[in-house]
Formats: sequence, structure tokens, C-alpha cells
Amino acid sequence: MTQLGAALFDMDGVLFDSEPIHEKIFIEFAAELGFVCPPDEYRQLIGTSSVSQWRLMKDKYGLNATPQELSDAKMEHYKTFLGATKGLLPIPGIVSLLDDLQMQNIPFALASSNTTDVIEATLSAIGLNTMLTTRVGGNDVPQAKPAPDIFLLAAEKLGVSPADCVVIEDSTNGVLAAKNAGMRCIGFDNPNSPGQELSKADVRLSSLDNLTLNKIQSLIFN
Repeated sequence: MTQLGAALFDMDGVLFDSEPIHEKIFIEFAAELGFVCPPDEYRQLIGTSSVSQWRLMKDKYGLNATPQELSDAKMEHYKTFLGATKGLLPIPGIVSLLDDLQMQNIPFALASSNTTDVIEATLSAIGLNTMLTTRVGGNDVPQAKPAPDIFLLAAEKLGVSPADCVVIEDSTNGVLAAKNAGMRCIGFDNPNSPGQELSKADVRLSSLDNLTLNKIQSLIFN
């Protein structure tokens, strides 16, 4: 029987219910730039890197700044929000799952399309910066999700074969990246990440509460 070798976690929508915040800030920043980004249009961008999102917006709306400049400006708004807001918490079930994995010596890592500075700001805001020390960000790899680069680098950092990894994802692009990496995938149906196609995930869950190593093992590998 195959055993779980490592767990890889997306950040937005999995560790932290940040998608509503990202959506609000993205749409407000778009308005500052002089165009309207409807929620449905933004939600098609969930799960890919911020630079990729703004590359599409630049091409569609003829924006003058570079995608990197636009991404940096939007993320500064986001980090300001995180720094000014108290009481932000991880998604229910995440802390107990990380504790369980740690107690049973199963390595884990964060694998997010965000840049490392945004990852650090987010983990600090929700109190997980000392627990999730192995991290891969979008600026660490050549290609963003749905390319497999982020997950493959995370597995390499942990010294675990991709085939023995389980990814927890809430986005279409994230699930595709996990499968493109040759990994198993738990699709988290987060109601605040609407419109995501998770059918290619091995298992779909509507909650991460009470998720344990044993449950992952029975869902994925048995």
C-alpha cells in the first residue's frame, strides 16, 4: 500500500480565506485604473499568478504599466490590508491538520502562486509563519499554475517523489497543476472561491475540518 510522503498546500482559499479580499482589492484597483472588472471575470483568474492576471488585464484593457508593475501595486494594497487587520485566522481544520502531520513526521510545504513577500505577509497575519517554513512562491519558478513547476519544486525541497505527494487545492488551475505534476489532489470546494472546476481532483471535500493524516491516507491511497 502506498503511503503519503508529503502534503502540499495552496495558500489562498486553502490556508486562508483570502479570495474575497483579493477580489475586492483587485476590482477596486481596476476601477482606479479606469476599467470595470466584473466579479465573474476576476473569478476566472483565481489560481494563477498575479503577474499572469495583470498580463491578461493589460492586453484586454490596454493598460500602460507593465504586468509586473500592476501586480506589485495591487499586492501592496493587499499587504496593507493584512497589516492593518487584526484577528485573521486560518481556514478551520488547517492548524489541527498541520499539527497531525508534524506529530507523525509527514513533511509539508506551502506551494502558492503568490510571491514570497506576499506569502510571508499572509502567513504572519494568520499566525502560520513559524509552522510553514518550506515554501515555494510564484517568483521561484519559470511558469505559474496550471504548469506543474511550483509543486515539483516543493516536492524536490522536501525530498519526496511527486507520486507520493498530496496537494490540497481550491482552484481549477491549482488542481490542473497538481495533476500535471503527477500528484494526487484533494479539491477543496471553498464557497468563497466560486466557479472553480475541480473534477480532475482525486477527491473533493466541502470542508477541511476534521481532516487528518489517516483520513487523507484512506481517501487517497487505500
